[in-house]
Amino acid sequence: MNTSDTTPPQPAPDASNAESPPPSPRHREEVLVATLGLRPAVVTTALDLLMADGRVIDEVVVVHTVPPSLEDGTEPDALAAVRALFPDGKSYVHPRRTVPCRLRTVALTRDDQPIPDVRSRGDADAAFRALYSAVRDIKQDGRVAHLCIAGGRKSMMIYGMAVAQLLFDADDRLWHIVGDDAFKHSGRLHPNSRDEAQLVPIPVLSVGLCLVGPVAELLTADDPVSAIEEQRQRMELARRRKCHAFLFDELTDAERRMVLYLLRAVVEERRSPTYSAIARELVLSTSAVRNRLSTIYQKMAAFFELSDVANDNRLLIGLLAPHYRHLAA
Repeated sequence: MNTSDTTPPQPAPDASNAESPPPSPRHREEVLVATLGLRPAVVTTALDLLMADGRVIDEVVVVHTVPPSLEDGTEPDALAAVRALFPDGKSYVHPRRTVPCRLRTVALTRDDQPIPDVRSRGDADAAFRALYSAVRDIKQDGRVAHLCIAGGRKSMMIYGMAVAQLLFDADDRLWHIVGDDAFKHSGRLHPNSRDEAQLVPIPVLSVGLCLVGPVAELLTADDPVSAIEEQRQRMELARRRKCHAFLFDELTDAERRMVLYLLRAVVEERRSPTYSAIARELVLSTSAVRNRLSTIYQKMAAFFELSDVANDNRLLIGLLAPHYRHLAA
């Protein structure tokens, strides 16, 4: 990977001063991946606003559809407008300055045929795979990803969010663009102020921030759909086993009976019993029910490593209900 275009040369160390600090490390390359439909401004606006925030964007990857009238090899108007701002493919020509920045384009294809629009499940799957591969390649190179999902069909936005949840680390960002209608319909490629357009971060809690094993496999998968389903099944089984261990290893027989009673009432009977109803059903005093549930909550917090658990059945039910049929068997 060559970063010589974006990183200034470091001065030679001063031989007369043995305590002089080492040269500062080069920054991680940052890449903007942008979905593109009919409006080239979604790409240029995202890039302009990232640079205005002090980001050094080394490469822009544009993921786009191919209208049927352009299958002869000519470019869509929106893509041509973006490419015109990267005349040599290595520099971005902004009205106020020119900065080093590479451009790469990814056309959506299905069975080696260009996709004019995302209109079917197969088209949507191809869009997902293209976005997945683009971000996966960035992460394999150790670079930072900025994924802007403001352009193209809603399905591309949805799959972009899924890709971010699967592959992002703590430095990556998922973005949308909001702005006034006047700029949106003006045809201009660059906003004059933040009143015209703003980048809005979309919160992402990714697999990579939670579990190392699954994201390691996702980063090397050629077939993301199969890899995701395999990981989903593994994670489901692991969670089921953990819930089973909590119920049968951590709780006493009396506590387990109370939890299973609550699960049956909520899951099968669609009701949320009060303390009094639990007391009548299990032949206990109301105070005994409160004390027993309080102990269960404390054990749940310790076992699942939860920072704070209020005396509320909703968290207990939320954790265990997905596995009720296995726990109650």
